[in-house]
Amino acid sequence: MEADPFFAEDCDAADRLVAESAGAELFLYPGDQRLCAPTPPEAAAPLNRRALDFLAGHGEPGLRSR
Repeated sequence: MEADPFFAEDCDAADRLVAESAGAELFLYPGDQRLCAPTPPEAAAPLNRRALDFLAGHGEPGLRSR
């Protein structure tokens, strides 16, 4: 999450991984917690959608959001 106190130390490594990996993307979500999925809701919805879209695009066409 973009306001996670550890984000600053992780950001450079994440940027390098994205730069070195074909097709990789880095998504930042609003909030300040280390685990982004449970909260806040404005972060959970796009995270869930991206995860389901990724899985559907990689051989899991039966997956759909609830």
